[in-house]
Amino acid sequence: QIVGGADKGGILVRAGKELKSAQLEPRLATGAEVAELELTGGRLHYKLLTGTGPAEGWISTEIQGKTLATRVEAGDAKEGSVDPTTSDEYPDKSLWTIKPGDPVPPALPAPPRPAHLTKVQKLPPWSKPVPPKGETSEKLIAEVKKGDFYKIEFPFTIKMLMEKKWGAAWLTKAFHAAGTMPKDNSVQRIVKCKELPFSGYDAAGGAGM
Repeated sequence: QIVGGADKGGILVRAGKELKSAQLEPRLATGAEVAELELTGGRLHYKLLTGTGPAEGWISTEIQGKTLATRVEAGDAKEGSVDPTTSDEYPDKSLWTIKPGDPVPPALPAPPRPAHLTKVQKLPPWSKPVPPKGETSEKLIAEVKKGDFYKIEFPFTIKMLMEKKWGAAWLTKAFHAAGTMPKDNSVQRIVKCKELPFSGYDAAGGAGM
């Protein structure tokens, strides 16, 4: 069983026994179970049984005194345990970065704002918008408003962003307002837009675009 690499998304796998042999992707996930095909000099040739990672390869069982893989005899696995990386209970595995059961790294402190970026003004107190009498919240949500930071209107769907009214010209305006892009540079065209997931382990913030 793989017990190391929790802080790195798993442990390194190579195609051969030699440490300089080709590296395989992705890493062998922490918690994965493998079958021993050959063990020599601290190098294990394995076949993947459960979990994610290359179907077969070579790994180190220990590095700098830290155990990466430990032997589990048949029947020692916890009865009734579910491997989240293979269970049908967890859909959309292709979108995962942090797997169920993996430790969640602590949030890093915010870095200082680069000097070339526009100074961010303090946001006004939060208030719940109330639709005018006789109108619905749906209509209010669909209205285009100016943002509090840069005082410019924002598109909030991919369809809007691709419209002529917005598009590359608006992106240029927005990047200039934020200071992200120098005034002598501009966005020429939008090549591709992709909607990011709004739920699950890879949920995207903001407009999700």
